[in-house]
Amino acid sequence: QVAQAVASQGVRVFGIALESADFNGGPIEEIALASPGGRYQATSDAAQLDALYSDIRRELNNKVVITFNGRQNDPLDTRFLVRYGAANDTAAVAVPGYLTPEDRVIATTTIPLAPTIAEGVVVESGAPAPLGTLKLVAILAAFFGVAALLWILFGPRGDEQQQRMRERMRQFERGASRPEGDESFLARIPGLRRLSASAESAANRRGGLHGLESALAQANIALGPGEAIAASILLSGVVGLMVVLFTRRIVLGVVVAAVMILFVFATLSYLSGRERRRFESQLPDTLTLLSTSLRAGYSLLQAVEAVASEAPDPTAREFGRAVAEIRLGRQVVGGLEGVADRTGSEDFTWAVMAIEIQREVGGNLSEVLQTVADTMLQRNRLRGEVKALTAEGRISAFVLASLPFALFGFLYLSNPEYLQPLISQLTGWIALGVGGILIAAGIFWMAKIVDIEV
Repeated sequence: QVAQAVASQGVRVFGIALESADFNGGPIEEIALASPGGRYQATSDAAQLDALYSDIRRELNNKVVITFNGRQNDPLDTRFLVRYGAANDTAAVAVPGYLTPEDRVIATTTIPLAPTIAEGVVVESGAPAPLGTLKLVAILAAFFGVAALLWILFGPRGDEQQQRMRERMRQFERGASRPEGDESFLARIPGLRRLSASAESAANRRGGLHGLESALAQANIALGPGEAIAASILLSGVVGLMVVLFTRRIVLGVVVAAVMILFVFATLSYLSGRERRRFESQLPDTLTLLSTSLRAGYSLLQAVEAVASEAPDPTAREFGRAVAEIRLGRQVVGGLEGVADRTGSEDFTWAVMAIEIQREVGGNLSEVLQTVADTMLQRNRLRGEVKALTAEGRISAFVLASLPFALFGFLYLSNPEYLQPLISQLTGWIALGVGGILIAAGIFWMAKIVDIEV
């Protein structure tokens, strides 16, 4: 009865039996052979069971579903040719339900490939290299790319005293060639030297050279604007190429390369902001040192020189540049204004403004500087209190902002089929676009909530 039911319903049964003296596989064989396309396999060796199950899995997976619009009223035997790499097979199937002008029904039929892919047949995937080779190349390229970036940013820069002098004189050497031996890592490579010059020229025409040069100066990175642009292009190009080789998706490689460029400049912005925050945290002590030096009988220039020699970096570095400018003929207040412009410190701009007003109207400059230092010290203390009180809100904002991206990445790695409708259909793209806009608005809103200006 079971065999008849299986045959009448068209159910395909695969039977596997482990033969022994106590086991009768006859009923299983009868049911399997009675089913359309069924198969019965038996073995007395338990080690062969994995191979039998693998054969059945290959046959079950080796199916093709073909959907087409028929143009004849009468059923016909249709012959299908299926190719997969170096393997191919043909099958003739009687397809009922061709399209008729009256019902407009689209016929769908499922056909099995009669033979499975034979053992030993090598199917070429079209990849540029084996997967293991691609992984190795990607890992090596990423390692050397990151190592080159770290060398460019933090590598040895020669004699420190000569480097400081070159930094102090850099703005007076624009348009002149660099001294011999002062070439950076990128400038020693002919092709990249030309790329750096072209990038610097393009940035200068678009008015972005000054901002990039200021950011590099604030971050204390010994690179020119063109060299920084060339380094970002080099790194993004290497990473994008590895993504294309690894995934064979050109669009994804371009997107990753663009993200890497944004990452490099975001890192530069972070480094320059960190140096500016360090300078502002040292500013009360700097003004106090200026005030005490003036009380001791020093002139303003001598007080600035004392700060350049005794204060920690980055204050000593910036005041050293100011001293070099003053010795070349610039006014003392002008040199301090240059420090304010390079660091982007609003607090120090106010301090320089107080110095300039005092020099014009007269008065006790040491007391003015001490008053400004006390005010800034109180502001820094208040900033610390605000930062401590808003720490919970900032952590919550970070968690909420990163959660959608972390969840998307986890689902993409653990269950990519679940996300296919979202990333492969038009409605999914629209949902991603709307969600991205809402996420950006939420991040902006939370940033404004926890950003309290003092």
